[in-house]
Parts: sequence; C-alpha cells; structure tokens
Amino acid sequence: MKGILCLQHVAFEGPGAIAEWAALRDMPLRIWRMDEHQYAPEDTESDQLIVVLGGPMNVDDEAMHPWLCEEKQFLFRQLNRRARILGICLGAQIMAHLLGAEVRRQKEKEIGWFPVRWTSEAQAHPFFKGVGESSTVLHWHEQGFGLPPMAQRLASSEACPEQGFVWKNRVVGLQFHLEMGLDEARLLTDYAGDDLAAGGRFVQPREALLTSANVTASKALLFQLLDGFFLPLSGRDNHND
Repeated sequence: MKGILCLQHVAFEGPGAIAEWAALRDMPLRIWRMDEHQYAPEDTESDQLIVVLGGPMNVDDEAMHPWLCEEKQFLFRQLNRRARILGICLGAQIMAHLLGAEVRRQKEKEIGWFPVRWTSEAQAHPFFKGVGESSTVLHWHEQGFGLPPMAQRLASSEACPEQGFVWKNRVVGLQFHLEMGLDEARLLTDYAGDDLAAGGRFVQPREALLTSANVTASKALLFQLLDGFFLPLSGRDNHND
C-alpha cells in the first residue's frame, strides 16, 4: 500500500495532525529525520505523498546543514517522477526555490495566529473549495517565497504577500502551519522562544500562541486538503499538466 514519506528537519517540528490524518485513513506514514540521518532517503515508488516539514534553517543554509543539498536533489527527482508533494513553511520555501521562485527574508517576522486571505482561485480549487475569504492560522517564519512560474496563488497576509501556492496540482506549498495544534505551538515556544523576544507588529506573546481557538478549524482545513491531494484519486484527479 502506498503511503506518506515525511521529511522532518528538527525534533520540535513534527507531522502533528498529519499523523492523525494518516492513522484515520489507514495510510502508512514514514518519518525521515534529515537532521539525524544527514542524507536523503532512497528514491522509492511506494510513497504516494511526500510532506516536507518546517525548520529554523533557511533554504540556502547549506554550509551549516550540508544535507540540504541532498534533500533538494531528492525532491527535484520526485518532481521529475511526478510525485505529489506538500511543503510547509521551510518545506514550501524549498519547493518554491526548486520551481524557480526567489526565497528571501521578509521585512517583518510573522509569528502567531494571524488571518490569511484566500484568493478566488483557492476558494474554487478542489483542495480548498468552500474555504471562505479568510482563515486564522498559525505562522512562524521570517523568510518568504515568491510565486513560482505556472503556479496558482492561494493566499496572502498583511505581513506576507505569498502564503501558499499550487503548482500543476502536484505541489502545494503553505507558508503557515495547518498541521500544528497547541501542543506543537508549545514545543516551538520552548525550543525557538528567542524568536519572540524582539517582538514586532506580527509577533504574538507566548500566551496568545498557546490559547488560540482556531486549532479545530485549521485541522479541518488540513484534512480537506489531504483528502483531496493525497488519497487515491481515481476519477477525481484534475491534473493540470
């Protein structure tokens, strides 16, 4: 049975609700710790879905994290074999980079539960249909990506103009974290709390990060995306390539 390969970069940013979704759908989930192995997994046809998670490093931090080179090469091969890939935060930045977009530091950090505005394309897309005009989601990033060529823009926020994209219905990149609940947010504040110290217009205090009422809606949206993107797609696969 085909399953999910999840590329994880640090101990405190795991699959979160993605693991819950996989268990409910009886879909095998294999986690590959890039920071522990220091190399990418072998190419395989058994993984229907590849998830690239977040992390505190940047796309171009290859001198500090040499495994980033291997990860990029691995993901480029998966693009060529037409795998379906979901990139989250750092993962979305890596995929945008591989697809030809610029990844750069933003003017301001965005950390906390802030709204994203969905585009009309996102609201009509099968992966997000019925989402409404905006959703309050969890952010934790300072870097941002441009829109890759041939990609559809999904969302934006006041702090970050590019919050998500779909490329040929085979790659989805999300700058924000639908997979994280309050437990995952608590881990981030424990391990990356220094990011909060400087504050900013779009940096919430720890208490606000850990008391959001938006977790249930975020998880429901994640499940909708995963159902449309990763489940067997016989008869409802709208490839655009």
